[in-house]
This record gives sequence, C-alpha cells and structure tokens, in this order.
Amino acid sequence: MTSGSGTVIEILDGDTCQCFVVRLPNNQIVNIVHDTSHAASLDTLKEGEVIEFHGIYDWSETGGNISHTYSDNSDNRGWLKYRGEVFQ
Repeated sequence: MTSGSGTVIEILDGDTCQCFVVRLPNNQIVNIVHDTSHAASLDTLKEGEVIEFHGIYDWSETGGNISHTYSDNSDNRGWLKYRGEVFQ
C-alpha cells in the first residue's frame, strides 16, 4: 500500500473503474484505477485538480498504477480524498 497526492492531468475512459492520470510532486506519473463497483465515483473530478490517494501501487515502465482505492472486508483499506471528501 502507498499514499500520496498529485494533480490530475488526464481523465481516461473506464468501464467499471474511474481511471485518471496523476502527476506527483516529483513529476512521476501514475494511473489511478478507482473501482466504482466498490466505491462511489468522483463525478465532478476535473483535470488540474489535486487528489490524495491510498492504494496498492503496481510498478510499470510508464510510471505505475494505483488500485484498490476502496475499503472492503479484507485487509484492504484504500481511499481517495477529493475536495475534502473521502471516497472508499
């Protein structure tokens, strides 16, 4: 699990997931894959906004993915924080 924050630079299409690209303060780029079948969607999310996250980081050559940004009945305790509201 990892936590961080960054600026949304692109919003991507997703089926059961809300996907968007975030630039971290160190200029690293990560993709956030937020499963909306487990947690509420961030309906008003726009490029240029800051988001905080806590989820599972999977490395890739393009920067990596953050997933499991929701809480379930296992040890997963991920979340997104946007405009002061926590989505899990």
